[in-house]
Amino acid sequence: MDIVIVTLLLTGMFVVLIKQWGPPDLTMFVTLSVFLLTGIITPEEAFRGFANTSVITIALLFIIGYSVFKSGILISLLQQCLHREDKRPVLLLKIMSPVALLSGIMNNTPIVSMLTPSITNWAGNNQVPPSKLLIPLSYAAILGGSITLYGSSTNLIIHGLLIEEGHPGFTVFEFSLIGIPLTLLGVVYMSFIGSLLLPDRTPGNQRQKAQCEVPLTKCQTGIVFLVITIMIGSVAFHLTSLVKAALAGVIILLVTKVIRPSEARKAVNGNVLLLMASAIGIGTAIEKSGITKLLTTAFMDLYPFIGLAGVILLLYLATMILTEISHNIAAAVLMFPIGQSMADLVEADPKMFAIVIAISASCSFITPIGYQTNVIIFEPGGYRFKDFIRAGIGLSILCAVCTVGLALFIWG
Repeated sequence: MDIVIVTLLLTGMFVVLIKQWGPPDLTMFVTLSVFLLTGIITPEEAFRGFANTSVITIALLFIIGYSVFKSGILISLLQQCLHREDKRPVLLLKIMSPVALLSGIMNNTPIVSMLTPSITNWAGNNQVPPSKLLIPLSYAAILGGSITLYGSSTNLIIHGLLIEEGHPGFTVFEFSLIGIPLTLLGVVYMSFIGSLLLPDRTPGNQRQKAQCEVPLTKCQTGIVFLVITIMIGSVAFHLTSLVKAALAGVIILLVTKVIRPSEARKAVNGNVLLLMASAIGIGTAIEKSGITKLLTTAFMDLYPFIGLAGVILLLYLATMILTEISHNIAAAVLMFPIGQSMADLVEADPKMFAIVIAISASCSFITPIGYQTNVIIFEPGGYRFKDFIRAGIGLSILCAVCTVGLALFIWG
């Protein structure tokens, strides 16, 4: 009976997400609440996501990300590098390269949120349609987020779930084995080929208010980059965990008054945190109901015919499609237990399945609803749903082939 209830509720949740009848975070929290009220999961299981280390880490990274934005260095760099006479591929390379790089150092969602007004205003001042720049901005952040463990919320969620299953989590730069080639491929593709498929459209209200209030002094900027360097170094050399390093970084930023408490509260995106925490509880309901076992059996029935490579590709495509029609975190949490069950059955490295799910859940290029950064740039760019399909389908195919091929080569 539980499997029927869970299937019906999940179907309803995905319909709401696809139709955009409600905010994703609220939609998933209501779904989680129904699972709890119907007794499918216990209160402890429902709310374990709210105490999940990955969710707390993301909150801390939002604050650190705000401090980087407040320094104004990236915006100043972009404004100095961007020139109206630049040819389109050069212009996009100048935007996408630093954004992708920074997205590997800090969480990608606040980067796009904070840069969108600046790039939109630059486009308006230089008679460049923002529709030619904002999809590449979002895609660069998504690609760059695949470079490190903390570049994307999805990476951290999968990392946390892997540890809960009793496996070693990912190191900071383990994602780089796939993320760097993927990012280079994606940036070059969008700059020279994908850009030709972008619409030439200027929305009615093109100017946006920049979010930065009071820029930092040189001393404060130095503190920001010292904090980031120490955080990355201490985690990379296994001196401490990411959540402890991020917490120490936030405390330093507050004590040195680089950011004010009010700014720290404003920097934390509560919608994303609620969505992540709810998704973890929903994942527990899916697993307890038997859906995971059912889907794993369906995948494994194909294994004798398509082999490990075919199963991994199928897992990638299923996760990607689920992301495109719902949300990246929901897709990752749903597919993770299926991937782990399959890894056990074929006696393969669970990390291979985990990293394929993490990257495929993040690589949302075909719809505006699958990933937060696409949602952020949708209205400022004056985009329509079909714009993402045209620009993103080729990139999605390239990412699928690259990710699956590298995962099999490294962990297969």
